[in-house]
Amino acid sequence: MLLKFITPSVIATDPLIVIDQMISFFKPTKSLTGLLRGRTNNVKTAKGEKISTVFALVDIDQVIASHTATGAENPNYPQELQPRDRSRESSQAWVHKTANDLDPESLGRSGRADTGAPITGDDLVVESGNGRTMAIKLAYEQGTADEYKQWLIDEADYFGFSSEQVQAIAKPILIRIRTTEIDRAQFAIDANQDDKLSFTATERAKADAKRLDDNLLALFNPSEDGDLLAVSNQKFIQGFLTKLGDTEAAQYTTKDKKPTQALINRIKAAIFSKAYNDDRLLEMMADHTKPDLQNMLNALGVAAPKFIEAQAISRGNIQDISDQIVDGMEQAIDQRVANAIIDAANTILTAKQNDQDIVEFVKQQGLFEDLGEGVAELAVFLAKNSRSSKKMSMLFKALAEFAEKQALDSSNVGLFGEPEPVSVKDAIQYAQQVLGDDFISVQMYDSLIESSRSSNPKTIRLTKEGAERFHSALKIKVAQGGDNEKPEVNKINDILFEGLDI
Repeated sequence: MLLKFITPSVIATDPLIVIDQMISFFKPTKSLTGLLRGRTNNVKTAKGEKISTVFALVDIDQVIASHTATGAENPNYPQELQPRDRSRESSQAWVHKTANDLDPESLGRSGRADTGAPITGDDLVVESGNGRTMAIKLAYEQGTADEYKQWLIDEADYFGFSSEQVQAIAKPILIRIRTTEIDRAQFAIDANQDDKLSFTATERAKADAKRLDDNLLALFNPSEDGDLLAVSNQKFIQGFLTKLGDTEAAQYTTKDKKPTQALINRIKAAIFSKAYNDDRLLEMMADHTKPDLQNMLNALGVAAPKFIEAQAISRGNIQDISDQIVDGMEQAIDQRVANAIIDAANTILTAKQNDQDIVEFVKQQGLFEDLGEGVAELAVFLAKNSRSSKKMSMLFKALAEFAEKQALDSSNVGLFGEPEPVSVKDAIQYAQQVLGDDFISVQMYDSLIESSRSSNPKTIRLTKEGAERFHSALKIKVAQGGDNEKPEVNKINDILFEGLDI
């Protein structure tokens, strides 16, 4: 463009200027990596909340998405803003399918927060549209983004840019930068409702768990047997529906405004995710073929607020404790207790599958040291009280109370030493003191173990697997004589061959 102004007289009088102009003319245009802002775009979440945004153009490498195109977590992304598991196969399949056939028209202006151009904060961290961002980035990487870039060039003026500005960016992406001040984590949840890829049950529970703030949890008051529909819990249910917003809440009430069973299941999943943060409980909830577990699950629901309180103290973050990682090598006592409860429930199920009494089964498992700390005692208590949600909830509350006391003691430790480490059995012994005569599993279990060590003949029924292990250990014992290196042989020796000359 500048060369047409160069005349012979200019060449003759100032050749250096001519050379500079020629170099400038032929030098490749440098990619523009700075942020360009365009027109505004107001959007609504599924809850009806209005959010103001402004269109922006930027190189896609500057946008911070939650995951890479291969599903790996981005260490620069605050994962509390990602309510979905973008590493799962279905999510990756959606990203690849979208990248192979980008639809530019669906990545521009939209009145909804869950569709259109991705929404970010001022720091270019994606708050809604991580999957779309991942798909666009993958399209650039694999060479399928030409149509998308050309669309941006053709429609640049509509969004408040020039076609030259788009062309100057190597890998341009159209985003919307949120300008309304909001709670980012909550917005990330609300803005992802009704998105292209549905939430899994686990994702939904974890997202709902973040809705359960202190004010809402203060209203949680089910009946003693764990009935969430109790009159005492109606304010909590209404508060939860309010958190969902009118549009989504309408799906969970009948014509006469009563909550549906789907809502109760969703609330229970959210409570469990907040209190116990263990997917196995969600799987138990979904398995309606095991009605024997329902009373235990109801009892866990009643005790959930106490576990949440214990977590809040041990994690040191009352605002969002469900996704925090416990510092140090050992889990917090509340999490170890929760794990023992779940393992105890699975132990009960296994015993029933083998058609064995729970006491007999835990004795057999204890023979080979297959049960974790405190699991046998809890399994016996839960099995013997399977029809009483009230007794089980009393146990769980006592265990949570112990965990809370220990967390408080740990937080109050000064410069003169660390608190003594505690175990799950310490928690069980505390619960025994609280429940008194209602708690019998520790004594029952201990007395049975002692009886197995006595000289009185005792009949023990074994499963096929247990019998094979017993037989194998017995043969080794006989063959090795006094060699007691193997732990299973030692168990056989301690329990069955005490006082015998073999």
